[in-house]
Amino acid sequence: MWSNVYRTSTSVPHGTTRPIFANTCNVKSPANEPLILGPGQYWVDWMCAGSLASGPWAPPISIWNATITGDALQYTTGWALAIDTGTSQASQGMPFIIDGTLPSPVAASTWTGIKALYR
Repeated sequence: MWSNVYRTSTSVPHGTTRPIFANTCNVKSPANEPLILGPGQYWVDWMCAGSLASGPWAPPISIWNATITGDALQYTTGWALAIDTGTSQASQGMPFIIDGTLPSPVAASTWTGIKALYR
């Protein structure tokens, strides 16, 4: 779905040739029931395909004055860190939001604050 956002560069800060789309999905357990995740670290695996002139691409997380933004992997001919190929060669994260029900009010308020940064 269209995100109402464009990826731009410093040379064309108001460009509209690189639209960003959002992948959305509903996740169920193998028994087709709501998925319940316990504490831990998880990886989200997704793929993008399309017919734009060059891409589609999954833009990494961009944080002003931060070179390392995560530890995402990408697959080209094999799995490797997604890195900034500019001068920093820093590992990058990929943005995503997981909506659901949180078990505690503290976790729910923290998650609401995090999501507000990306909307």
